[in-house]
Amino acid sequence: MEEVIASGTLMRRSFQGRPSSEEVCCELRFIDESRLPEIMGLQEVISRNLPDNEIFRLDSEEYFRSHFQARCAAIAAFADDRLIAYHFISFPSDGDNFGMDIGISGEDLSRVAHLETVAVHPDYRGNSLQRIMAGHHLQRLAEMGYEHVCCTISPRNLASLQNGFSAGLAIKGLKIKYGWMTRYIMHMNLLHPEVYGGDEIWIDISDIAGQKELLSRGLSGFRAEMQGRILKVVYGKKSIQAVVPYNQQP
Repeated sequence: MEEVIASGTLMRRSFQGRPSSEEVCCELRFIDESRLPEIMGLQEVISRNLPDNEIFRLDSEEYFRSHFQARCAAIAAFADDRLIAYHFISFPSDGDNFGMDIGISGEDLSRVAHLETVAVHPDYRGNSLQRIMAGHHLQRLAEMGYEHVCCTISPRNLASLQNGFSAGLAIKGLKIKYGWMTRYIMHMNLLHPEVYGGDEIWIDISDIAGQKELLSRGLSGFRAEMQGRILKVVYGKKSIQAVVPYNQQP
């Protein structure tokens, strides 16, 4: 029996390629491997509709099966009982731990969880499903005692980047991952959430070398905004401002 997390309504923005503004019933559930055929089908739909294949990494059935071994690894959204989105987490081994990319070491690596692959059907984008599913996973990870959460996001994937910022993650690294793909390494501390401020540095999102230099100076990217017609990432230093831990937030 799948555990229902939340239910409500959302807007279907398009349907079979035609504009739509229909309100439909939606339900979020923790799912298991029995949903794998639906996941693979949705992944194929998304791949066919991408303007840039670099921003979305296709995953194999073996990848998904390995992730289903972990408890509460997958959340899916259903519209009228049809799977329209999914969000995975994982619990990495030392060899593939994103914490190592941003200076986390020793015993702290065992307290790192990953936000993994996420996908939303094109007809249902604009409903903040990625942010909402990530929020439920972050809450569950805090309850499980994890401290650090990391994920990778393409600098070309503005929607996912904004969702990461909204969830409380910040850019802590910028590296080549998955063989050849440029990826931000984003991080948040669930027990000691960080706030950034002070003197802000705005930099063109396409300036990879410049962002790496800012990261090497200990700055973190925490916001993305348009400046004129150019998308800029805002970098700053960590503030000493106190923030409520994620597992104590309402």
